[in-house]
Amino acid sequence: MYFEQSETMNEKCVSAMLGRAIIEYHNQSYEESAKFYIRAIRLNPSLPPQVKIGLANCYVFLEKYHLASHWFTLILQKDPKSILSILGLANIAFRAQDYGAYNKYLQMAHQLDPMHPELILILAEQSLVTGNWSKATLLATHGLASLQKRGKFIQSKQTSGSRVGKNDYFTVKSKLLFTLGFCAHQDNNI
Repeated sequence: MYFEQSETMNEKCVSAMLGRAIIEYHNQSYEESAKFYIRAIRLNPSLPPQVKIGLANCYVFLEKYHLASHWFTLILQKDPKSILSILGLANIAFRAQDYGAYNKYLQMAHQLDPMHPELILILAEQSLVTGNWSKATLLATHGLASLQKRGKFIQSKQTSGSRVGKNDYFTVKSKLLFTLGFCAHQDNNI
């Protein structure tokens, strides 16, 4: 594979480090992925904040929430409109059962981009948990429409740049479709 070969050939190639980090991330080798992200960031500390979302997400999967929180916070210092960082902090707050902070982060994300597909997915899943099938259906429908408009990589309106660290289009789409199917089943509309 290109990135594996280029990484061993040139230890100073940021593109190779990021490529390898992404490969390891998608292979669910989060520890290895984090190592390559860190090496890339050390080689080029001025990488865009969006690149660092991948590293923060690795730490979430590794359940190293203090490190994930640290990186999401650093990203927000450089890009206060990074919805993916805000949603990452919301995820950490939820896991820590700090529901006040969780709701605060969701409100911040909603103010920045109320039609962000990942935000809509979170709200739809909350509606599922509370048994509000009609609200979950409405949210999932809006989420799919928003996802369709944005293309294969989810980005917020405010941030642009590298695809590194962006959440998978198909995962979000699958979860939204599951929500619609589950709600239809609960309402006996299948």
